[in-house]
Amino acid sequence: MSDNQNDARKSLQIICSLIEKHGGIKRLAKLFKTKEHGYLYDSGTGKILCCNPDEFSFFSWLFHNASCYSFEDLSNCIDNDNLDNLLENVLETITRENLLQMPFITQFLSPDHKERLEDVVDKELRMITLEMTEKCNLRCGYCIYNESYTDNRDFSTCEINQETVKAAIDMLCKHSGDDVAVCFYGGEPLLKFDLIKYAVEYSQKIMKNKKLSFSITTNLTLLTREIAEFFASTDGFSVLCSIDGPEYIQNQYRKYPNGEGSFDAAIKGLRNLAEAYDEKRFLSSVGLSMVFAPPYTKKKIIDIQEFFDRFPWLPKGIDKSITYPQPGSVSDEVLETGNIANLEVNEVSGSLLDWTSKKLVTDSKTDDVFTGKYINDYLLRVHNRPISDKPFQPYGFNGCCVPGNRRLYICADGTIKPCERMGSCPSIGNVFTGINTDYVKKHFVNDFENGSISDCNNCWAFHICGVCYTHSYTEHGFDIDKKRIQCSYSKETIFNTMTLYHELLENGDEVLTHLNNIRTS
Repeated sequence: MSDNQNDARKSLQIICSLIEKHGGIKRLAKLFKTKEHGYLYDSGTGKILCCNPDEFSFFSWLFHNASCYSFEDLSNCIDNDNLDNLLENVLETITRENLLQMPFITQFLSPDHKERLEDVVDKELRMITLEMTEKCNLRCGYCIYNESYTDNRDFSTCEINQETVKAAIDMLCKHSGDDVAVCFYGGEPLLKFDLIKYAVEYSQKIMKNKKLSFSITTNLTLLTREIAEFFASTDGFSVLCSIDGPEYIQNQYRKYPNGEGSFDAAIKGLRNLAEAYDEKRFLSSVGLSMVFAPPYTKKKIIDIQEFFDRFPWLPKGIDKSITYPQPGSVSDEVLETGNIANLEVNEVSGSLLDWTSKKLVTDSKTDDVFTGKYINDYLLRVHNRPISDKPFQPYGFNGCCVPGNRRLYICADGTIKPCERMGSCPSIGNVFTGINTDYVKKHFVNDFENGSISDCNNCWAFHICGVCYTHSYTEHGFDIDKKRIQCSYSKETIFNTMTLYHELLENGDEVLTHLNNIRTS
C-alpha cells in the first residue's frame, strides 16, 4: 500500500470519526446544486461553501453511505487519481472552517419562554386579535372553518359581545408597552361593524398615551363606502383584503352559501377602499391576501399577475401575499378535479416557487411580481440565517413567539389562544380572568420542547427553521405527527430556497441586495 493511500485512509478516518462523534452527516449538513455549482450548507455554523465537482462527489458519497464508510467503496465511486489530495483538502477545510460539528441539542434556550415568561406576559403584550363572530356570509371552498376541515371549529352563530370586547381591550391596556395593536377577525368581522367602531373608540379613549394601530381581515363583500371612510379616517387603520384574482378564480372558491360567486361584491369593496384612502396611505395601509388553490396551473398564476396590473384605480405597488390552502381544508373531490390528488405537499408548493424563481432570474426584481412577498419571506430566511466561525449553541423555539407577548387571539366567547392561526389548541386563559402562565408553560413551552427536541436534534435545517406552534396542536395539546408534516414542508422549502438564492447570487442579482432593505419583525 502506497504512502498516498495510507494518508488518504487516515484523512477519511478522521473525517468519518468527526461525523460519527457529532451524530451523523444528515444532521450536520445539506448538499444542494445550482446549474453552475454544488454547495454544502453546514448546520453548525450556518456557512455555505461552494464545492468543486470532486468535493461535491465526495460529500454526496458521505450522504449515500451514512451508515458505513469504506475507503475501497469510495475509491470505486469517485474517479480521482489524486484521492489523497482531495481528502487532505477536504479535511483541511473542515478543520479550518469548523464544519460538521453541530452540538447536540439538549434544550431550547429562550429566556422569554422560560426565565422571563411571567414578566413578558404581564408587561409586553403587543397585539390582540378579536374574533368578532363565528358567522360568515361566504362559504369559501378552502376555508379552515368549513365542515370538512377537522382541525378547527365550524361556522356557528357565536358572536362577541361588548362586555368581552371591553375586557379584552382593558387587558391589552394593562399588560402592554407603548405600542399596541387591535385587530379584527372572523368569520367575517364586518358582520359586527358596530362593535368594531366601539372597539376603536374605546381603545382610543383609554390608551391615549400609547401608539395605537388597528387592522382587519375582510372578504370585502360588505365593505361599503361608509365603512371604507371610517377606516380611512382612523389613524393607523390597515385593511387586509381576501381576494384571489380574476373572476373565474375568485368565484371558483369564494362563494356565497347559495353557490353564487363573490367577485363583483369584492371588487366593489376594494374600490371603495381605494377611493376612501389617498394613494400614499392606501399603499401603506391596504394589502391583498390571496389563496392559490387547485387546479395548480401556470395559466392561473399569469392570470392573477395580469389581473392586478390592469385596474387603473388600484395603485401600483400594493402589498400582496399569497398562500396555499391548509392541508386538509380542500376536499379530495376538489383535489381530484384539479388533477393533483396524488401530489405531496412539497410537490404542490413548488408551483409558485418555480414560477417566481424563473421570473426573478429573468427580471431581476420582485417589486411588480404578485408573488414577491411570498418569495422574499423565504429568501430572507436564508439571507438572514445565523452564521458564525464556530458551531453555536443557542437553540431557540424555532419560529415560535411567546404566547402573551407578540399577539393573542380572543375567541368570541372570551377564551384566549396564542394566535389566530392556531386552530384547535388548548386555551391559555380568558379575558375576564387573564392569561394562565401555568397553561402556557405546560402546553407551549414544556410539551412543545419535550415533544420536538428529538426531531430537531436530528434536523439539518434547525437554525433556519420557521416552524411554530401553528398546525402542531389539537384541542388536547401538542401533536408531533401534525408538526412533522410542517417540518417536512419547511425543510423542502428551505432546500429549494437555498438553491434559488445561490442561482441569484451567481447572477449577481439585485434581488439579494434588495433583501438588505426589507425590515423583519
